[in-house]
Amino acid sequence: MRYLTFIFFFSFKLFRSYLNYVFLLIPTVIWAQKSQIDAQVLGKEQVWQAQTQAKEGQVSLSLQSSSGKSWSFEGKNLAWRGLVAGTAGQVFGALQFQDSLWRTDSLLAQSAKQSLLIFGLDTAGNWLWEQSWSPKGSNSLYQLALGQEQLYLSGSFNDSLLWQGQNLYGAGMSQAFWAKVSTKTGKLLAWGAGPKSRESWGRAILPLGKQLIWAIEYRDSLMIEQQLLFNNPVHSDFLLLQLDSLGQSKKLWPWQGVFSDRPALLLAHPQKADRFMVLGHFTGLLGPKSAPPLFKTAYKYYDYFWAELDTAGQIWAKGQSNSPSNIYIQAAYWGERGLFLGGYFQDSLQLADSTYLAQGKPYSPYLVHYEGEQMEQLTLPWAEGRLLSILPQPKGLQLAGEAAGRAKIERAAWPAAKLPLLVQIDLIVEGPRTWRAAQPIDKWTLYNLRGQKVAAGEGAKIQLGPEIAAGVYSLHLQWGQNLAVERLEILEKR
Repeated sequence: MRYLTFIFFFSFKLFRSYLNYVFLLIPTVIWAQKSQIDAQVLGKEQVWQAQTQAKEGQVSLSLQSSSGKSWSFEGKNLAWRGLVAGTAGQVFGALQFQDSLWRTDSLLAQSAKQSLLIFGLDTAGNWLWEQSWSPKGSNSLYQLALGQEQLYLSGSFNDSLLWQGQNLYGAGMSQAFWAKVSTKTGKLLAWGAGPKSRESWGRAILPLGKQLIWAIEYRDSLMIEQQLLFNNPVHSDFLLLQLDSLGQSKKLWPWQGVFSDRPALLLAHPQKADRFMVLGHFTGLLGPKSAPPLFKTAYKYYDYFWAELDTAGQIWAKGQSNSPSNIYIQAAYWGERGLFLGGYFQDSLQLADSTYLAQGKPYSPYLVHYEGEQMEQLTLPWAEGRLLSILPQPKGLQLAGEAAGRAKIERAAWPAAKLPLLVQIDLIVEGPRTWRAAQPIDKWTLYNLRGQKVAAGEGAKIQLGPEIAAGVYSLHLQWGQNLAVERLEILEKR
């Protein structure tokens, strides 16, 4: 008798393949896809959606509202880098471009190097600022966040960065920076570079009351408060900083792993004023520096992690995947109903002990629901593609991304009640390499740990022939829309 993982899901097909590492680095840029929804935010009585389209090798961006308004952008190396809704119905966006950026027949910005454009629209869709502006110099943005009446930006630049007459210098291949911009005027209010390092990136920023939480990924070494932090020159670690309203560092929490690890998102909770959550990717081991590892994986693939912290640095809850292939976080929502996180995975997925989902497409979307540290439910919203955005609404979540190269929207209702994650099913041994499930099963499939299908059958009886080599396998038992997955070890005797 063993505990088997019960997973509710909408629909999926079994597949396997490998996802190129480039999707972790620039997940919003599409190559073979024709369209995708990159972000969605709820403004005043309308939803704004940022989309990417590819036609005949050309990529264009568009911003659409549920009230019927639409704007399109043309240029080179285009990608959405952020979209947030203001408190008075405005919407603010950030675009990546190179050379020139056009809106209809109007030239918005020019830059010989990869750069950004920051803009704002009011409720009626009128441009808020006299001039949408972009920084000069090679730069990248990783997050756009909203404070009371300010926008906060977190990204990186090379060598120097010129914004509205102010110049920021930083020797190195890449240097992390943050900036504060007025939502009313679009003017630069404050900014700063990260700690001195050989190479660093400002991955995420979170306004939390009168302070900021800033997440920086760095490589090789980093100097902060007369303290030199080292890591492997090939791999990267990250640092969480608490900044005051003027951008001065108040506290710092360095995290360290054995392979590359990086933060992806920072979240606040509507009822927990002094709490925040960091989510990201890691391989091997990860945890606060000079402390035992919080997270461990058995595989050298990208897994996700999340941790709930307070402003004193204490960790209150945590969670992770432990998968034999890459799994990426793209979006998350944290509220009174718990934590919902989603993205896409490659080849196969493992979230708890003996939980395997073997797939057969390049990548597939997922949505996980946690209450505290307990994983309550795993949903596979559609069969093939990526989940890129999660938007909370009164009746549930609106999920968006791309499915088989097309923009996709799917709605998921709020969980009516807790679903049992683990159920008990007997596997009765009937003979050598023969078992019978104690409850009715429609069909079963056996996979090796590389996600390859090696045997299948119908009904509750599982019988394996001598062609199945000894080893550890993943046995999928399916009845209706339910799937239970068991770790099955086959001994040498045949």
